Amino acid sequence: RCYTVCYCRVSSTKQRDDLARQVAYLHSLFPEAEIIKDIGSGLNYNRKGLRTILERVVSGDQLTVVVTCRDRLTRFGFELIEYLVGLNGGKILVLDQPESCL
Repeated sequence: RCYTVCYCRVSSTKQRDDLARQVAYLHSLFPEAEIIKDIGSGLNYNRKGLRTILERVVSGDQLTVVVTCRDRLTRFGFELIEYLVGLNGGKILVLDQPESCL
C-alpha cells in the first residue's frame, strides 16, 4: 500500500494561521494526498499525527511523507524517522519552504 501524506505542524494554538498556510500550500501541490496536522512541540514524540504516521509505517504502509521543512516533522531524530519510513520503501520529501520553518 503506497500513500502520500502531507504532514503539517505548528508549536502552539497561537500559530493556527501558520498551520492553515502549510495545509493550503501542501494541498495545492499534492491535492490527492492525505493531510495530517499537529499542534505541539517538535520535541514531543507523542503528537497524535506523528504517531499515526509511525503506526502506519509499522503496519507496513509505504508512505511518502511531505513536509514544508524538516523541523515540522521533528526537532531531533529526523534521521531515525526517515530510516523507519524507508524500511517499507517510503521516503520523506522536504520542500524547504523558509516561511514555514518557524
